[in-house]
Amino acid sequence: MFHHDKALIIPVQVDEPNAGYAAALLEQFGGANGELKACLQYFVQSFGAQDPATRDLLLDISTEEISHLEVVGTLISQFLAPIHTGTVDGTADPRMQREADGLRGANSTFLKTILLDGGGPMPVDSSGSPFTGTFINSTGDVVANLAPHVAAELRAKRVYEMLFREIPDRGARQAIEFLLEREEAHAALFNEAMDRTRDVGVMRDFHDKPFSRRYPDLQQPSSQNAERFVASRDLPPIRGPIAADEIRLNLAQFH
Repeated sequence: MFHHDKALIIPVQVDEPNAGYAAALLEQFGGANGELKACLQYFVQSFGAQDPATRDLLLDISTEEISHLEVVGTLISQFLAPIHTGTVDGTADPRMQREADGLRGANSTFLKTILLDGGGPMPVDSSGSPFTGTFINSTGDVVANLAPHVAAELRAKRVYEMLFREIPDRGARQAIEFLLEREEAHAALFNEAMDRTRDVGVMRDFHDKPFSRRYPDLQQPSSQNAERFVASRDLPPIRGPIAADEIRLNLAQFH
């Protein structure tokens, strides 16, 4: 069961309307690395998590991601606020009109927002590509699920860093900085969860077989990493096709 608190997780107030900034922020609303994807993915995966601590973590972060989606949606709506007002004679607000004149030929996302969504965010990315359920994945293995979450949170942090650089609006930057710091927190929490599950699932026999510990030295001249791997694992790199006898010898140890 969920309850909606009408107070945002942080106060949000942009300084000036700007349709271009609104279009850019759509990347974190309906994009492949955005908040909608994160909250749905963690929520879906929580049902299959057998470890209670991992399930709670997925649900907690999923719920926070919904609040982040609310922040991003509010930023977008505030940047597009003059769409709702217009002028006395019914024409577009001059600030939005200037944006429209500059973007009509280049940004279909802005036009879709003007024509179809009345000034609020749509479930699309900054290019106008729609959100899709194919963004959501779950493997059924706790470690294989958690490992991509670290990368996903860091990718989202990177997007927020770029948005912070490209959007000089002070009010928006305050919210963006908060969101990117929370991405760091989530990445750290998922890392800790992986440490707790290091010996289960796909990790229970990880890296203890001959072929799982050999470096792929397939360059000429030889990779700078090859000898380091030989020294640490006492196994030769893979430098070409593997002989059938070697395969049988290695695999025979596990039958």
